[in-house]
Amino acid sequence: MEVFKENRERLYNSSLKGFAFLQSGPSGERYNTDRDLAFRQESNFFWLTGVVEPDCNAFVDFEKKKTTLFVPKLPSEYAVWLGKIETLESIQKKYEIDAIYYNTEIGKFIEDNKITEVHVMKTLNFKPVAEIEKLVKKNEDLEYTIGELRVYKTDKEIELLRIASDNGSFGHIEAMKAVKPGKYEYQVQGKLLESYYSKGGQHTSFEAIIVAGKDSSTLHYIFNDKLIKDGDLVLIDAGTEHRCYASDITRTIPANGKYSDDQKMIYSIVLDAQKTCIEMLKPGVDFIDVHTTAVKTILKGLLKIGLVKGDFDELMEHHICSLFMPHGLGHSMGLDVHDCNGYPRGVERIKNPTYQYLRFHRKLEKGVVITIEPGCYFIDALLEPAIANPEVNKYLNLEMLARFRNFGGIRIEDDLVITETGYENLTKVPKEIDEIEKLLAQNN
Repeated sequence: MEVFKENRERLYNSSLKGFAFLQSGPSGERYNTDRDLAFRQESNFFWLTGVVEPDCNAFVDFEKKKTTLFVPKLPSEYAVWLGKIETLESIQKKYEIDAIYYNTEIGKFIEDNKITEVHVMKTLNFKPVAEIEKLVKKNEDLEYTIGELRVYKTDKEIELLRIASDNGSFGHIEAMKAVKPGKYEYQVQGKLLESYYSKGGQHTSFEAIIVAGKDSSTLHYIFNDKLIKDGDLVLIDAGTEHRCYASDITRTIPANGKYSDDQKMIYSIVLDAQKTCIEMLKPGVDFIDVHTTAVKTILKGLLKIGLVKGDFDELMEHHICSLFMPHGLGHSMGLDVHDCNGYPRGVERIKNPTYQYLRFHRKLEKGVVITIEPGCYFIDALLEPAIANPEVNKYLNLEMLARFRNFGGIRIEDDLVITETGYENLTKVPKEIDEIEKLLAQNN
């Protein structure tokens, strides 16, 4: 609970005034059945309170620096199905919150505290609360302020992220060792989830991407149902949560345990980009410069092996690398795997193919947690229009490109914390070619 006490103090010391009203995530069931949906708390509410139960509410009093929690009043017969129902006193003790009431007392709390206006999160709309609706002022400052505080993790939050990344690394290694030709993608996913659960991970940080062969060029593939074949690359992009704090790791490995010459060639380009970018990380560095370095490194690699051709500066000007790496280099990470406030106020997205999908564009500072995840992919939806366009295909070695059309893609991703002088890499999964091949040799 010290994590959330510290978070509340940081919020109290912001420039916000008056009262804020925040809601937890709602309980739910699958399509009007009695099958409960697995519940994971809304991130902002968890950041403030540490509460893991649904259907709760909270008032923040900025003047008194006090947070009051409101919880559902459950009928006594619920104890038959849910076990012993906690008292207000036991809930307050568990969460070390300033004050606690039932949701039915929200109206009286408003009256007693003479509240005439409350600020709520602008983009979150959960269950309407009648007593609040007439007082609501949707406040961009509330959402932005909490988002800015969440960008910069405290030491206690970073410790939770270390555990999440340790557990995520363990699961990743176990999943990599489970890869073999003749297995299905979902069997590898099963090993991944088993490993997460063995470490106490009750939630993945996102739907795992486990994809073999040509489909490894699909950036957010989640079907995980295909047979893994000899000669396939297998891309595993997955993460687990610890106390709602996320990990996010990607490795791309050969199904048969040995990279082919073409696979080594592309993998080495991506690995060089990742290692070069990681070494740039320190306070004061603008992340867009790190992204640009990734783009340039991959483009130089493709130029060196002859897959693209022409003048380097001209290739950059025409965004040729975006045909092979269409996504941004990384993103902020914390309570959400794609964490909030990737762009500070006043910074707009750059609307060209090299930068338009970059999720994080700000200067790095101590406490920022980001991913570094360059990739190189052969995506039909990008390559076919490029090949058909003479203004673009003149930069491509079409004969060599034909050799790679069924290659798929390679991505390598680590989780990193910006420290006072540089960075700490939280990810502990092999990524050198010889290290991966040695690990996979244990499969045989």
